[in-house]
Parts: sequence; structure tokens; C-alpha cells
Amino acid sequence: MWNTTGLIHDEVLSHRLGLVPLKVDPRLFDEYGLDVDENGEAAATDRNTIVFRLNVACGRNEREDERMERKMEERWRNE
Repeated sequence: MWNTTGLIHDEVLSHRLGLVPLKVDPRLFDEYGLDVDENGEAAATDRNTIVFRLNVACGRNEREDERMERKMEERWRNE
């Protein structure tokens, strides 16, 4: 992961993304470890990995912020 600026830690976000079910045929992929790099270590290739690109921005909604603030204030008064 690169350049995550959200409140969720990288490890937690990675774990959550790892739980997303993939609708792909596993027969289309080679077993990881069959391809090796120049050092003899397992190499990631386009035949044994899937790459996702997630580009999301969170904007502010002032009306919703005000509504939530009123709701929280009401909850605190009632406790």
C-alpha cells in the first residue's frame, strides 16, 4: 500500500481488503513460487498475482455533519 492518509492503519485496511471475495477462475493463475527472480526467490508476475487500484476521496457534507452533531448532543443530554 502506498500513500494512505486515512484513519485506518495500513495493516487493518489490508486485512479488510483481503476479505473481499474474488470472482476469478483460479485455473487462470500459476502457482506462486514457480517463477523465480535472479536471486532464486519466488517472483510475483502477472500470472500469479492480482493488482487492485483503489482511488477514493472522502469529502465533507456539512449538512450531515450538523445533523450528526445535533444527534450526539441530544444523546449526551439524555444520558
